[in-house]
Amino acid sequence: MSNSNIELLGQLYSNISPTGFEILIKDLLQSLGFDDIEVTGRSGDSGIDLTATLRKSEIPGIDTSVSCIVQAKRYNPQRLLTPKIVRELRGSMQSGERGILITTARVSPKTIEEEAFKDMSRIVLVIDGERLVELCKNRKIGVLERYVIDEEYLSKLEASEVQPEPAETGVIGSKLVTINDIRARILRIPKEVKPLIQGKTAITIRWEDGTKQTLNVDETGNYLGGVTAAYRKYGLIDASGEAHEMFAEWEAADDGFLIRFKKAEHEERPNITSVLERLFKTEFTRVPGTSVFIGNGHRVLCRYSKLYAGVAMFWYGITPKDVSMMKRGEITKLAFFCENDMVALIDNSEFLSNIANLNVTEIEPGKIRHYHIHLKLQKEGLIWVMKGGKQIKLAKVYETQRLTK
Repeated sequence: MSNSNIELLGQLYSNISPTGFEILIKDLLQSLGFDDIEVTGRSGDSGIDLTATLRKSEIPGIDTSVSCIVQAKRYNPQRLLTPKIVRELRGSMQSGERGILITTARVSPKTIEEEAFKDMSRIVLVIDGERLVELCKNRKIGVLERYVIDEEYLSKLEASEVQPEPAETGVIGSKLVTINDIRARILRIPKEVKPLIQGKTAITIRWEDGTKQTLNVDETGNYLGGVTAAYRKYGLIDASGEAHEMFAEWEAADDGFLIRFKKAEHEERPNITSVLERLFKTEFTRVPGTSVFIGNGHRVLCRYSKLYAGVAMFWYGITPKDVSMMKRGEITKLAFFCENDMVALIDNSEFLSNIANLNVTEIEPGKIRHYHIHLKLQKEGLIWVMKGGKQIKLAKVYETQRLTK
């Protein structure tokens, strides 16, 4: 393994919690084309167990489904795993299933090349620490293009440990329309919707502009065909023929289903540098490997959050390292981006004076992993909510759209 990959793997291991590791693995599997990813259990040795389905559907009408048992182990990157771990995974598999072992540790060549293929009816694919880092780099999961740890991504994972329940809406299912789906001109059906259309060969779809269309359901009940026109109309296929991933949200309608397309989160985020330059009227550059942007004496730590609709709240994580930088004056302000709508500024001194009132995530008793910032959206404005019921109305809140025009 190269020195840069060794360093990346070490940072990834030390900066992510077991819950964050679970979400990272699910995101990675989804980016690799896996579907119906479910967590089935957690073991007592820093591992999680999942099931997933790999479908190949580049040719419409042909859908090959492979059931996979996935075991993910968050071990010290210096640890060397023996063939025993593969044998234990195979023992939990049925004939015809495929196994995937994903770990941050090292795995001996004998385990990867020999033990994994001993039983051809129950093959086990091994992704060791080196391969895991390469996949994260290639798929841009938790690792930035410059190949440093994406601290903003990891902070989101930590915030997800305490995120509120989603709001009750009309949406009954949501599924990412991947690049492969767009190329194959298919629309996959969310697992929540499948029981509602079981046995049907066609269903009525109403698009968000009110038009209706009858689409055929494939024989397996996994996807719809005939969506090329809709993909072009709603931007999943642009004028040059390039594909753009979006989420398809399904709602029940009297005569079928209403489907809306929503941009994937990474396409919705604001251009942070542009917003800061308009706000402070000076040029900004990002400090490599951090979420700190500097410009003309300003050193701004930036964080992003989507809106958790159930409580109309944005959630952020601030690390002890960030706090140390604030105390040394290496960060002068904090900028909290609220989706692509608003940015709230909090001065270094204001944050430090309220730090004792913040909820925290602890690695172990007394050892803090993250301080939590909860910003609640109310009629009177954006409110900073702390433990014990303390609230502060934020005065420095700006609309990002006005700043980028």
